[in-house]
Amino acid sequence: MKSILQNKFQSSLSLGVIFLLLIFSACSGDSDASSGIKIEGFSASQMGSNIRFSYVTSEGASNVTLYRVENGSYAPVTTRTENPFTMSIAELGLQAGDVVTFAIKAASNTGSTSEYSSPVTLTINSFCDGPSGLAVNGGFISWDEPAGASNAYYQVQYGAQGFTVGNGTTVTTNSTSTSEVSFTANQIYDVYVRGYCNGSQQFSSWVGPVSYFATANQNVCTLPSNVGYSVEYNFFGEAVGANLTWTDTGNNGRYEFNLVGHNQSPTSNAVESNDFPTITYISLFQNTDYDFYVRTQCLDGSYTNWVGPLVVNIGF
Repeated sequence: MKSILQNKFQSSLSLGVIFLLLIFSACSGDSDASSGIKIEGFSASQMGSNIRFSYVTSEGASNVTLYRVENGSYAPVTTRTENPFTMSIAELGLQAGDVVTFAIKAASNTGSTSEYSSPVTLTINSFCDGPSGLAVNGGFISWDEPAGASNAYYQVQYGAQGFTVGNGTTVTTNSTSTSEVSFTANQIYDVYVRGYCNGSQQFSSWVGPVSYFATANQNVCTLPSNVGYSVEYNFFGEAVGANLTWTDTGNNGRYEFNLVGHNQSPTSNAVESNDFPTITYISLFQNTDYDFYVRTQCLDGSYTNWVGPLVVNIGF
């Protein structure tokens, strides 16, 4: 009898242990939803040629994965840590008129994940497709036209690294490249570009930034310096003219200059211009004083002060 009771007790004890183990296993292996990570808000909105995604999660989430939802199936698109984040419509493989549904799932550093967010559905509106392939090499900015389309014109905006778009310097061009920018040596710049399509589609989204370290000045408005001249001789060794040179530390490439009679103003006769820091005058009178003036034309169309006069006399 004692043996029977003992066996029953041991059986009951074993069943209890198994039951407790099952409960413990169920608790420790509960669904991801019990991890405490939750999606508290998710939105997606079209901004030109981009879609902007924004979300709110509970504490503990370290990243979110974006999913495209089709026929109840969730296909991962990208995993991001930034909030909000933006993806181009082209990058998502979409075009105007498409109807697309997105959802996200949050995850922690330990691997716990939330449930899917409520899905968000968008209809892609007509948009101005922007340029691509933005690059800066040696101060020369270039980009590619949108695939299968072209923009009426482009805007380039640049500024000190980290600047906010809208606060930079803007250059407008009909080409897919420009060097009409002002860079100061040993500074880092961020560069963006966008295209303009038409009155209804307006501008594309900004593309960039691309960062660029300027190794030399470019279109920095500085006075010409080291102005000097050498005498030009003809075949017979006779002095016939003067070769004027100067230095432009700002590397502008646009200058105005004039060689006038001694003690005359730099505008006393027609002012000339050139894209190089040198000019040669021929058929000058020997042993006669002339005054030479030069100034830089700046990128914005303004001018520096005149540098001079440099007295030029070619002698005999």
